[in-house]
Amino acid sequence: MNNSSYDKDDIEKIEKQNTGGKAFLRLTIQMLTNENGPFKIKFGNATDIMELVEKLKEKQGGGAQRSMPLALNSLRNDPVFNYFRNV
Repeated sequence: MNNSSYDKDDIEKIEKQNTGGKAFLRLTIQMLTNENGPFKIKFGNATDIMELVEKLKEKQGGGAQRSMPLALNSLRNDPVFNYFRNV
């Protein structure tokens, strides 16, 4: 079972800003939760999204060389990322 608190609406907010690849890996908790920013995601949900960002960075060896789709493909069997199968 996925214990993450983010939901489809949170993911859609990120997608609507074309935040993929390097931009996704550069997200910060401040960017996600800023009330004057484009995302306006609740802190708990943003914390879980940042955990995802950190895991993707780890899978890439800390770099942002690969694109987001390649990074997600490498994580498809990880239960934490099951939510992203339809994204």
